[in-house]
Amino acid sequence: MRPLTCSSEASNCTMGCGENFGDAEPVQYFWKNGEAGKWESGVKRKVIYNDEETRSFKSFTCKVKNLFSEKESDPLENPFSKSGGSNTGVVVGVVVAIILIVLAVAGYFIYQKFINNRARFCPGSADHNGRPVQPVVEGKPAETTEMLGKGEQEPTS
Repeated sequence: MRPLTCSSEASNCTMGCGENFGDAEPVQYFWKNGEAGKWESGVKRKVIYNDEETRSFKSFTCKVKNLFSEKESDPLENPFSKSGGSNTGVVVGVVVAIILIVLAVAGYFIYQKFINNRARFCPGSADHNGRPVQPVVEGKPAETTEMLGKGEQEPTS
């Protein structure tokens, strides 16, 4: 069995059961929906539609019968199945999300450790808005004294 035309985004899919049987004619075709489905008489080419009922089956299988023998195909994965198909998109999405979260957390800690704490160690530095920041010693603003030149006195109020 082979899909003749198929895409998970398509509105329908055509599957073919067997090739030209030539001298084995006449043959009968049967189709089974899913693993536990019942065999139903059909035609060589089966059209399945991308609807809720079809999406509930994981696979399709065909069987060809003549007066002397019968042959069953391997199950063909349903391209419209809810549980079938590749999970590549989901895996990539999860990996990208984890990487972004790790980068955001690392960026936050780098900011806290190096940028935000700069004011504690660099007197006269400015915060992220350009405002002067006083250094902090043991949780309290440190007193800063300007160095006075020789012969200068501190102004009195």
